[in-house]
Amino acid sequence: MFLATALSSFFNFYLVLAIGLSLFYCWLMWTYRKGWMETKEWQIPATFTPSLFISIVIPARDEAKNIGACIDSLLEQNYPKNLFEIIIVDDHSSDETVSIIESYGQNNIQLIELKNEINTDERALNSFKKLALDLAIKKAKGSLIVSTDADCIVQPNWLSLISSFKESNNYKFVAAPVNFHQEENLLEKFQSLDFTGMMGITAAGINFRLMNMCNGANL
Repeated sequence: MFLATALSSFFNFYLVLAIGLSLFYCWLMWTYRKGWMETKEWQIPATFTPSLFISIVIPARDEAKNIGACIDSLLEQNYPKNLFEIIIVDDHSSDETVSIIESYGQNNIQLIELKNEINTDERALNSFKKLALDLAIKKAKGSLIVSTDADCIVQPNWLSLISSFKESNNYKFVAAPVNFHQEENLLEKFQSLDFTGMMGITAAGINFRLMNMCNGANL
């Protein structure tokens, strides 16, 4: 009898817990959805005239297959070439990443090789991507610093969108989404879905002033 009562209490406790967690999850998803739906899409004002000098910082490691397309998309920006610089920090690449970057020979492209910049203590940390970003930001000349990844391709209005949003609202920090494509298998499709969900949570969190995460590939 005692055992039956104990099992019943045990079952009831976890049933109530499961129901409570399910209700909390539903409320949380509803809240995130509400935050996402209330997030407005930014449009470049018709009167916008670029004026901010922008530093684009990109960490790269073994990105020979992607870095060329990334740089091409940056050079095709509908933003004055004299108002932005591209700082790419190579993180110990073992492929042709460095030579591809050097082949552009553009005045507004700066290549930094991390292996020539870090000291012994920093080598022990082995958090090279963070070091690459830190180094690029320290060398940046722009009044606005924008980051993306070496395997990303940006749309032509990318800098104009960010710059006009910054100038119109004077925010200190701007986070934006990333669109995933070219998935080759089911796992990559699930990964894209997962990242899409996280970006929705990012937008909702920022909208509700609960800034808990964002994607560094569009920042």
